[in-house]
Amino acid sequence: MQYNFCAITTLSLSRSLSCSAFMVLILLCSSPSPSCSLPPFNSTINACSYYSSANWPRRAMDLSCSSWQQVLPASCLYNCLTDSSGPRVSNVSAGMRTDHSKNILWVQRWRRMGLSCFSPREQALPARCMYNCRSESAETRVFVMSCLYTNRLKKSMLWLRQQKGMNVCWFSRQTALPARYLHNCLSDRAGPRVFVVSDLHTDYLENMSWVRRLSSVLYKKDVLIVAGDVAEMYKNFVNTMSELRDRFQVVFFVPGNHDLWCRREGENYLDSLEKLDMLLDACRELGVSTRPRTIDGVGIIPLFSWYHKSFDKEKDVTGVRIPSLEMACKDFHACKWPEELSNNDASLSQYFDLLNEKNLNAMEQIRKKSNQIITFSHFVPRQELCPEKRMLFYPNLPKIIGSDPLEVRIRSIHGQKGNTSACHVFGHTHFCWDAVLDGIRYVQAPLAYPRERKRRMNGGEDWLPFCVYDCGLTEQLSPSFWSDYYTKNKREPENTELAPWVARFYRR
Repeated sequence: MQYNFCAITTLSLSRSLSCSAFMVLILLCSSPSPSCSLPPFNSTINACSYYSSANWPRRAMDLSCSSWQQVLPASCLYNCLTDSSGPRVSNVSAGMRTDHSKNILWVQRWRRMGLSCFSPREQALPARCMYNCRSESAETRVFVMSCLYTNRLKKSMLWLRQQKGMNVCWFSRQTALPARYLHNCLSDRAGPRVFVVSDLHTDYLENMSWVRRLSSVLYKKDVLIVAGDVAEMYKNFVNTMSELRDRFQVVFFVPGNHDLWCRREGENYLDSLEKLDMLLDACRELGVSTRPRTIDGVGIIPLFSWYHKSFDKEKDVTGVRIPSLEMACKDFHACKWPEELSNNDASLSQYFDLLNEKNLNAMEQIRKKSNQIITFSHFVPRQELCPEKRMLFYPNLPKIIGSDPLEVRIRSIHGQKGNTSACHVFGHTHFCWDAVLDGIRYVQAPLAYPRERKRRMNGGEDWLPFCVYDCGLTEQLSPSFWSDYYTKNKREPENTELAPWVARFYRR
């Protein structure tokens, strides 16, 4: 047996007590492990935390502790199932206000009990739900998560009594906790879950590191849909898809525009179509699916696509000087096409849509036999899946994002009116999105560029990959600011008055 001990943080007691007390969060499993020296800390301890070797159990452990965490802690990954054979210390962020003697928490210690506590200042930290990951221990685990603030010491005490065969997961003051994070744990269900992600852009070292940090245990039974823009460099593309293939049971892929850029490796390809063939060949060698398949009753259909200018049917913004498409979009220079294909007309969108014709028989079989069908593409099938032009820093963006033939193709699969099990995943614009339009659920879950994650409202990459299917379509995506906005506000395509943040940008 092994002990897993959590971090210790000081909490000031009431005036009647002359010393500090320690909040001890302990997960006890089985019997003691051999004693050994402590390894280096994984992260620094904040000044408001206290560490004493005299009070710390002398066990082999990894420590990740920080206080007053105002951002999502990367150390939450320690709360998932680990490949390591040794015990570890789970992350805890105490951060409780101790300047008032009435803010005090006592936690009773019990054998085979896991306790995790988060203060009221941490209501936005979704990583805490990772304590619900699967344990290999045969013993019963009891999880408690509580935030206590009271005027009396007795009322701020939590007593948890162990009962045989009891599993408890108690959340206090967590009404806003997104349930989707629970899908990022190991599943006991026999059927696979389906996760989605787009726009990995692993030419950035930060994004490649994110891919390599994905658990090699949690997703072994699951499916991953990658909706394009993996990497510009062929080597990075192969490395990324290899890493993902090692972590998931099945990986699906469709190419995005960045995948077909030839600006750095132009000498290796005659044009972008030749590079496309090389990427598809690499996927075949790696075991990555680029054609329709049924996985345990779930039909998954990749759809090739490209954008065209006529996709934009809303009124243009005038009165400001907007850069041309050729200047704003690198595709016009980074991609190389045969003479008969061009970004300036609909020829490319038609060409890529015709690539789907060879899979018509497979699509029809999936339509007949699958109760759940998930289609996916890189480009946008409807203009309503992008903010209005007046909201965009580049108002002409809709001219280089979507495809009308793509939406026609989607409707031919899911039906003109859609259904409750119809879902389409897309990418390209880097806007988180989750909305139902005319009976089909449209989802975008992009990793995007590192600089975009730093200012993103959804907290960054901690919620990715997003689980879209787990014995049925999952709940809607919470971080999708714009789709949430349009569920509450009517779209006004005729309104070309720039939003304040866009107007300030152009004045500057």
